[in-house]
Amino acid sequence: MIRRRTNDLSIKPKMSSSGRAAIFAGAFCLICVVLYLAYQQGIRDGDSQYTNDRELIIQLNESLNQLRDNLASSDQNLVIAQRHQQIQEEAYKQISAGYASAEEKNRYLGTRLDFYRSIISPEDGQAGPVIQSLEVEEDESNITFDV
Repeated sequence: MIRRRTNDLSIKPKMSSSGRAAIFAGAFCLICVVLYLAYQQGIRDGDSQYTNDRELIIQLNESLNQLRDNLASSDQNLVIAQRHQQIQEEAYKQISAGYASAEEKNRYLGTRLDFYRSIISPEDGQAGPVIQSLEVEEDESNITFDV
């Protein structure tokens, strides 16, 4: 056995260069296949996400259209409610004016009723017409009186 000095020792791989090339080519192919599968998986996930996003956009557009319709309907109901409120306010004003007129008429009729009651049933208990007051004014040639 020939011995060499330790400084001259070299470590050589046990595989031949063709074996290493085959492993390198296999690893390269394996990496390419894994990258291709990852790419394909990304495409599938992207397509499914795109489909989900498209469905969500359609649902949101339908929801938006429904909300717009509800808003238009609410605006129309608001206009109708404001019209009814104006009609009620005008009716209340007219009723108040009519009530005030009726109240004034009742007061007038009450005074007239009191007058006729005093004629029919005077305070002194004697029935028949009675002179309540008599005012006489005398001028040079005229005499005026209020009964």
